[in-house]
Amino acid sequence: MECRHRLWDFHGSDAEYIAMLESKLLDAECRLSVQACTSCLSSNSTSCSTTSPGDLTIHEPEFVYYHPARDRQKNEKRKQRGTTRWRVDLNNFLGLIPSMDKWAQKRIDTGFSTVEKNRIAIQILLGRSTEGIFMSEDTGCELPKLKSTDKQSMIARGCSYGSLSQQAREHGIFTMLLAKFHQLVFISYCTVLLSVGNSKESINWMMRRYISDTGPKNLKRYRSGCLFVNQCVASLLDMGWGHKSWEVFLLCAQRPARYGRFTDAPTECHKIFTERLGRTNVPISEDGWIPYCIPSIIKAYAGEDIKMEEICVCLGYDLELISGIHRTFFTPFNPFHHFSHFNPFNYIRPA
Repeated sequence: MECRHRLWDFHGSDAEYIAMLESKLLDAECRLSVQACTSCLSSNSTSCSTTSPGDLTIHEPEFVYYHPARDRQKNEKRKQRGTTRWRVDLNNFLGLIPSMDKWAQKRIDTGFSTVEKNRIAIQILLGRSTEGIFMSEDTGCELPKLKSTDKQSMIARGCSYGSLSQQAREHGIFTMLLAKFHQLVFISYCTVLLSVGNSKESINWMMRRYISDTGPKNLKRYRSGCLFVNQCVASLLDMGWGHKSWEVFLLCAQRPARYGRFTDAPTECHKIFTERLGRTNVPISEDGWIPYCIPSIIKAYAGEDIKMEEICVCLGYDLELISGIHRTFFTPFNPFHHFSHFNPFNYIRPA
């Protein structure tokens, strides 16, 4: 082996030289005090950095005490604070969900109390604008550099849908909650796009542009959180919550980051969530109202490019139940190849 320059004049093999260096290091660690090192660095960093190893002054040793039990308790407390964050957020979220006898008041407080507002919300969630509200027609949006596995029409629809979520902010409680639910649908849509073969690079590009300019790890966490929400909705449907299964996550909508935090302990979160809400008996539909059905909204926006079965499998819904909701509330007025003609105001208006 070629001999390299050595700080100490030592004649021997590399292994022997390394052993000598280790010996010197151990000896220095035993004898040098922390105070001596600190004094050297603070008084004259230049002279310290140029001092040769042989010129170091040896001081009296200093004992550093270690308390295993006490330090272990500190570490456990730090860990506990981190792991219980999801529990605090979950309890705060559950505290927002009204009881059945206060549901109507919650709708009033949040601006979703009338059939007319339901129509407006559905129209916005389906990517259509209406006069007198805070949306405008989408005139086109930028697309990512597509990969060979991408379906351009799917990505284009996703970008168009994501751009709409940017417009639905800062316009009061109604629009704020609707914008958060809009983000939930958009991220769910992105999750479905991944499941049918689109590239993660393009999906991450869309999410960075329309949700948060953050790294892939956080974006994946957002997708996991929104998938968790859909699984909770599916459980609520099984527990008899009917159309309110989605309405929970509209009237009490949260940011994607909070949904992502629930996935720190998804099994326990799901258990607490379902046990706290319990079983009930709410119909799938309410007179004059259209359910805020996430799979149907995605299907309506995606068109024939994505099958309802693919959406339900990805998000964890019962296909037969969702197909029935879709046929009843979305199909009659929304032939997907003529999506632009859909108008939820065509439904029978209340007397």
